[in-house]
Parts: sequence; C-alpha cells; structure tokens
Amino acid sequence: MIRAKFGWDKEEAILYNTIISSAAVLGIVTGSLAGGKFITKGRRVAIIVFNVFSAMATALTMWLNFPAIVIGRFFYGFCCGVFSVAGPKMLDETVPIQLNSTFGTATNTFLSGGIMIAILLGVFLPAGDDYEAQVNTNYWRVIYGAPFFC
Repeated sequence: MIRAKFGWDKEEAILYNTIISSAAVLGIVTGSLAGGKFITKGRRVAIIVFNVFSAMATALTMWLNFPAIVIGRFFYGFCCGVFSVAGPKMLDETVPIQLNSTFGTATNTFLSGGIMIAILLGVFLPAGDDYEAQVNTNYWRVIYGAPFFC
C-alpha cells in the first residue's frame, strides 16, 4: 500500500519498506541500550516521558512523507526499547514476590497479544493486486496510528 501511495517500483518498494521496518528495530535496540540511563531518574517518570514521546513519534508517521515516517518509526521504536527496560524493572520493584510469576506471564501474554493485533490489522488492507484501491485508501494511517491508542 505504501508502495502505491509513493508510486515506487518493486525494487524501490523493497528498499524503502526495509528502511521503514529497520528504523523501528534500530530504535528498539538503541532504546533498550539507553533505557538503563533513563530509568535512573525514576521508572515512573521515564515511562510517562516516553509515553509522550511515543505519541509524538506516532504522529510523525501520519504524514505521507518518507523521512517523517522513518524518523517517527525510529523514535517510536526507541520509546518501546526504553519501555522494555523500565516496565519490567518497575514491576520487579512494585509487585509482591508471591505474584511475580503471574505478572511475568501477563507481561509476555499482552506483548504477544499486541503483536497479534498488529498482524490482524493487515486483514483489512486492500488486495495486493488492486492498485487503485491501494492508492485511494488511507488505511495505512490506521496501522501506523494504532500505537497512539494503545
């Protein structure tokens, strides 16, 4: 769909879609590595601040502009990386020891559920061979904007 929106040929689409996807993964790795530094100021503060940053990063992906999408995906991934450090650390410090196993499995269950929701959002995409529908739809904004509501 993004290929149709930007008018890329097949080779360009492979390259640019890889860049968009890799930007998010690079952001997650960078955020995970830097997350320890941010949580020294307080886990709760880090989670609140990076929730605001993740909302701004998600908003960047709403423009049909390749650099804005890449930058937004990178910073959203960065925030997710910080969350992956701050969230479990905060749970370890606040959840009573007898509930640790329950909360550990709940965290992973909801993480897997979020991935499943992201995959299921693809069901509503126009067919791959319907170029006209791909050009005319704005459903890509629903997919990129979904993290704003989660």
